[in-house]
Amino acid sequence: MRLPQFLLGLAAASVHPSQPSEPPAHLTSSWSFDSSGQSNQTLPNGRSFLVHRPDTYNESTPHPVVLSFHGYSRDEAVQEKKSGFSEDGLTIDGRVAFTHAILDVLASNLNVDTSRIYAAGKSNGGGFVNLLACTRSTARRIAAFSLVSAALYDSTHPFKRCHPGRIVPIQGFHGTEDEIIPYRGRTLNSLLFSDATPHLESFWAGWAGRNGLSVLPDNVTHPYKNTTKFHWGPQGRKRGIVEGFKIWGLGHSWPNTEGLDRGQKAPFNATEEEIVPFFEAYKLSQL
Repeated sequence: MRLPQFLLGLAAASVHPSQPSEPPAHLTSSWSFDSSGQSNQTLPNGRSFLVHRPDTYNESTPHPVVLSFHGYSRDEAVQEKKSGFSEDGLTIDGRVAFTHAILDVLASNLNVDTSRIYAAGKSNGGGFVNLLACTRSTARRIAAFSLVSAALYDSTHPFKRCHPGRIVPIQGFHGTEDEIIPYRGRTLNSLLFSDATPHLESFWAGWAGRNGLSVLPDNVTHPYKNTTKFHWGPQGRKRGIVEGFKIWGLGHSWPNTEGLDRGQKAPFNATEEEIVPFFEAYKLSQL
């Protein structure tokens, strides 16, 4: 599988680059990349992140960026493998301020298309991506968002305190057999967990309402075996403003056909077949 050219800041990855132009005058990067296109970078505060630069990178071409956030007890290397973004891409884990710092340093060292910055994450990383979508300062910098098996605890603002300040394209993927973050949600009365989580369909409908759409999906389809897709957005548009994928029988896993995440196989490859096309449909300058 070979994805379009994203810068990946694993926090990031690349969709198709923009048209070539003169490189920005401020690009004075001292970053070095290994033979696989990776570079580990550390911010002045000591926090680090992994950058994956596609082998077709050209400093005269503005490149989109994907920020990919890993889950609890995982790291950027594991996230890069199971998500599949580094068939050209970047990954990050951290707070909102850390995300701003990553975006600033990326733009200072690489030719970034600032209208085509995207964020994806799994589990705790997926919950954090929802927080970025709900936070006005990051929603102004990130065009679209994708959540996989997202841990939508109250601190990620799944319903309350979510004020992005604009229409936000967002999609989610969740298995019906997710034993860590149940598809149907859980209450505070759980004996094993201290955090309540929402029913995924209620969560997706909440984003539809926040975006000025009906809470009832505009379309419900079955694009893959054992998969139901809920689509909110104008009729006739291939990509929804809000999309939710219910994957029957899948656990707490990034959907792919090879079992790269916890050995669980899905009927489709979410990154290649759904996430990248969703990101490519949206530019911040057009929202």
